[in-house]
Amino acid sequence: MPWGLVYSPESPAGQMYPGLPLHPTQLYEMVLNLIIFGILWKLRKKLNVNGHLFLLYVIMYSTARIFIEHFRADKLTYFENFSAAQTIGVIGIVLGITIMFLLKKKLWLTVQSRTRNT
Repeated sequence: MPWGLVYSPESPAGQMYPGLPLHPTQLYEMVLNLIIFGILWKLRKKLNVNGHLFLLYVIMYSTARIFIEHFRADKLTYFENFSAAQTIGVIGIVLGITIMFLLKKKLWLTVQSRTRNT
């Protein structure tokens, strides 16, 4: 790959993969985090439930991390070709969506309770 990074022999990556061009996953992660930041910045005033902006970050970062892990050379695999970071990413997505749903439901129930009492 033309954009692959060859690490110096003194670095851990250079010792494991001497002279081999590797995907610059740090750069991929940086670019994806900037994209996530841009999306969250645009949505910051539209999300009306406390915590939803943070949870949306957790969901989006977890998704990005699952994608990035496919290109890492040093990933720890557990299930077939599924890494520890991908497992944590799936957990982050599931928990993020679940908590977002519960917070939205709690807000809805609070509003319903207030309208009945007035």
